[in-house]
Amino acid sequence: MAGHSHYEYDFVLLYHEDDQDAAFDLLESVEKTFSLRGFFWARDAVLGKSIFDNLQQSLELSRNVLCLLTSRFVDENWGNFQIENAVLNRLLSEKRKNVVSVMLEECTVPLALQDTPPLKPTGQWYWSVLYRSLVKNAGPCPVSIRTSAEKVFKAVQPDKGKAVAFCRNLGVPEVVCTEISSHAAGIRALLVQGLNCWTKHVGMDGTDEQIDMALLKTLTGGCSQ
Repeated sequence: MAGHSHYEYDFVLLYHEDDQDAAFDLLESVEKTFSLRGFFWARDAVLGKSIFDNLQQSLELSRNVLCLLTSRFVDENWGNFQIENAVLNRLLSEKRKNVVSVMLEECTVPLALQDTPPLKPTGQWYWSVLYRSLVKNAGPCPVSIRTSAEKVFKAVQPDKGKAVAFCRNLGVPEVVCTEISSHAAGIRALLVQGLNCWTKHVGMDGTDEQIDMALLKTLTGGCSQ
């Protein structure tokens, strides 16, 4: 798991107890697709601790927060209490963790989340935005996305397949590669999207040498699976 040593989880998933099955499906999907570890109340809460202590601990131990929005969750006091505490924890966090929400069904977006529109599973950039939000690393990546995209573009165009292979060789998850391949407006835009996801993941550890190695592997016919 990437991140600082005091984080035991990449994200905590907040949800209504009646939505536990859907929440677990989302948790499994994110954990397997992105190789992340989430705090799931039904699995990871400490027995004997109050729900308030478990909430506080889960927020402190998680780098980011993922909220599953349903009418049940946003209409109850406990659901809003969790969301407001998550946003407060973000504001007080030294690294300003992300609070991202997925709208499982049409419902009112809580006031505390209205500055960050919720994702919809049927949305065009669902996996890409979710990935960038949950893997956000500390510190800016020193690699220039635009410069790198232009360098790779000149090497691979007009072969879109090589552009996608380059993203795979960087380590961008397959579901994200498939999504940006389907929706990006051209090869250059595809590369920008892929590099954007990669820089969010690697943060300060990203280097131009990693870009060059992924490009060389792509041009010589290699591709990560």
